[in-house]
Amino acid sequence: MGGELPGSGWPAGPTVDTIGRVTRRLRGRREPPARRCALRLSRSDRRAQLLAAALVAFARDGIAATTMDSIAATAGVSKPLVYQYFANKRAALLAVVEQHCTALVAALGPTPPSGGVGGLRRQFGVYLDFARRHPVAFQLLFRSVDGTDGPASDRINATRRAVGTACALAAVGAVDGAPAWVGDALCALVEGVGLRLDAQADPDDLAHHLSRFVRLDQLRPRSEGAVARSGRAAAPADRGGR
Repeated sequence: MGGELPGSGWPAGPTVDTIGRVTRRLRGRREPPARRCALRLSRSDRRAQLLAAALVAFARDGIAATTMDSIAATAGVSKPLVYQYFANKRAALLAVVEQHCTALVAALGPTPPSGGVGGLRRQFGVYLDFARRHPVAFQLLFRSVDGTDGPASDRINATRRAVGTACALAAVGAVDGAPAWVGDALCALVEGVGLRLDAQADPDDLAHHLSRFVRLDQLRPRSEGAVARSGRAAAPADRGGR
């Protein structure tokens, strides 16, 4: 064929000349201003993009192996741009942790004390729904980050305390006077379930069964009179055993 190199299938002759001229014209053309502007993000949107990329990088590569280069590559931006938002990898990790811890505590909300199964079920449901909707972030927060991660670890432990307080308030109707371990135990219980949550699981159904599993009567602080009566009831048995 006159327009192809023999046996190659590649264009030749006038066709090549035409493509060359078109290529040279396109190479010198500038991108339309509207298209260039569409690639720019506001500072808040860019930070959100980098936080999402950092979450992916930490979850994919592990905290120790993640670098500012890998965060930049995941986001599809230059490393200097990442440094405009985070001083180093630890700062990026803390920002990711802060973002999701804040969202979790806000989801639990300032729930008024209820002191019953219904209130505890509600808090468990909200917590497990967060774990189901944000599985990558949840696993990073409560499985990957450990005590060596400094401020990020401190922020997660503070979140655990806030979750425990919210659950205790919902369960027993008051935090003051309740055993100190109540909040810790409730948080550990629901966190363990969240870490093993299946993508198809129903958070409300799990929360229902989980809240029924908890013996609320054993968690509520008892009055001095109740403690005294309990002691008197146990005394005969103690004497009989001696």
